[in-house]
Amino acid sequence: MTADTPSGPHSDPTLLTQQSPIEVNLNLPLYLTIRDVLIEEIRSGLRAPGDRLPSERTIAEDHGVARMTARKALSILETEGAIYSSDRRGYFVSKRRVLYNPLSSVNLMRQMRNQGLLTENIYIGREILEAKGWYADRFEVPIGTPLVLEKSVVQIEGRRLVYGEDCLLLEAAPGYAEQPYISPMTQNLHKNYGLKANEVSARMRVTNIPFVPSKHLGVPTDTMGISMTHVRKLEGQVVLVDRSFWLSDAVELEFENTPK
Repeated sequence: MTADTPSGPHSDPTLLTQQSPIEVNLNLPLYLTIRDVLIEEIRSGLRAPGDRLPSERTIAEDHGVARMTARKALSILETEGAIYSSDRRGYFVSKRRVLYNPLSSVNLMRQMRNQGLLTENIYIGREILEAKGWYADRFEVPIGTPLVLEKSVVQIEGRRLVYGEDCLLLEAAPGYAEQPYISPMTQNLHKNYGLKANEVSARMRVTNIPFVPSKHLGVPTDTMGISMTHVRKLEGQVVLVDRSFWLSDAVELEFENTPK
């Protein structure tokens, strides 16, 4: 080793994951200590946003623990939003979160573009439905009332983060079902059909991503997410119900009323 060669635990970045986790904090369970080692690597910049983390097997071998222990540490980091899993590709350091204001009159796509994010709406398809169950309750209409359902995915910076379903009361926009889908839907309805809600309510809850959304987002069905539902009324009649599922590491919600 020459005089110019750095020494100590930070001379080789890989040594950060090769240190025994017990040396970090004797009072913590092993999986929490591994979590702390990994989060420190992320916070220090050793692992940058988008970087792939070592596999469960590698982490287990580096720390001398069972794979189940490594898996629990990664699961905690994923729940905290510090990392995310990509189906059959492993774990990655989360990128900066999207700031989303559900109360804003500015649509989702514009909010993201205003943050300088490269955003794409990927259209999945359309279904003509008859209202029943959940939708009949939300629209407050008789069973059998015609609805149209538009499905899409929002991709941000190359990663699919939001699965959305926009459901429209067909009688509120005559001729809509014969026209192609245009995004964003709220803007299309206002511009081409004169339909703009004057009353909006929003509900949110933490949930596991259901099967269909998880399939289109490319994540396991038990992935943690956030479900958002907007109910839009015009003159007291529900005309549009949009429901979305966000990956929990992708969004930070801020609630602020903005001028319409």
